[in-house]
Amino acid sequence: MTVVALVGAATMVLGATIALTQTDIKRVVAYSTVSQLGYMVMACGLGAYSAGMYHLLTHGAFKALLFLGCGSVIIALHHEQDMRHMGGLKDKLPVTYWTFIVGSLALAGFPLTAGFFSKDDLLVSAWSSGPLGQALTVLGLLTALMTAFYSFRLVFVTFWGPSHVDKKHAKHVHEPSQTMTFPLIVLAVLSIAAGYIGIPEFLAPVFAQGDAAPAHHGEAGMIIMIIATLMGLTGIAGAYYVYVLNPQLPDQFAARWKALYDGSLNKWYVDEAYDRAFVRPTFAVAADMWKRIDVAVIDGAVNGVARGIAWGGWLLRLVQSGQTQHYALAMALGMVILVTVFLVF
Repeated sequence: MTVVALVGAATMVLGATIALTQTDIKRVVAYSTVSQLGYMVMACGLGAYSAGMYHLLTHGAFKALLFLGCGSVIIALHHEQDMRHMGGLKDKLPVTYWTFIVGSLALAGFPLTAGFFSKDDLLVSAWSSGPLGQALTVLGLLTALMTAFYSFRLVFVTFWGPSHVDKKHAKHVHEPSQTMTFPLIVLAVLSIAAGYIGIPEFLAPVFAQGDAAPAHHGEAGMIIMIIATLMGLTGIAGAYYVYVLNPQLPDQFAARWKALYDGSLNKWYVDEAYDRAFVRPTFAVAADMWKRIDVAVIDGAVNGVARGIAWGGWLLRLVQSGQTQHYALAMALGMVILVTVFLVF
């Protein structure tokens, strides 16, 4: 369980740090999902199963909303996904914009949204589980700050500021049909309402034999909730300061902390490390095995059978010549051999 909790916490932090710098609108939401799944796994590793499942449910609502919102933007911009080619869309896509705001607030844990209730319940449960849980709760609070920051970085870069939309498409940007906008509204409602249905109490009988998280009412729980809320509000304010009031700052930060920026942008080179550690050696071994087993043994056996049949056919062709005198000669030689054997043995 300790390993589960630590893996969840590492995933939570790693996903959030990657989401901070991605420029593909869907990748921001995707790595945010990785981070939030880390929250859930961490909670389960600490024994707070109800809290983990509670966040799984509420997260399903507001993250579905954000993914569908991304799809709405991408369709409106003729399949453009790079946030650097967006901006100024809030007036042209009002339904998408306002529902996206609701989803981002829920993801940031803004008070009275579904994410506020489930994330705070998760963090307080983690804190109540013991020393390891308290250390991981600190990481969870820092991740909450990053979550709020990248959530509203996504909002401000996509919907606020000057438009960077391709000019040939800018005049044709409009809200998608009701097939997409109506589900956006439904999911926006769920992103708020899902926090009020008492999931932890509802799940209590399910985990009665296994939920190791103690009750977390009292002063410590209230302090954690207040800090988590302040982290969320600070992240939103920080994104506003950086991307709305001082839009030149991101490029300056990227230049000043180039190594960190490149690491985050390239997903901390996890894919490259995995490629070197596993993919390339596997290909090398497979290539060697292919030469040794597939070519030498399997192909050799198959080809050997074929060559044996061909060689046997060649011998049979020597016997079956179609010449009567050859058959007579063969019969005579056969009789000589039989007589010789009879006489000798």
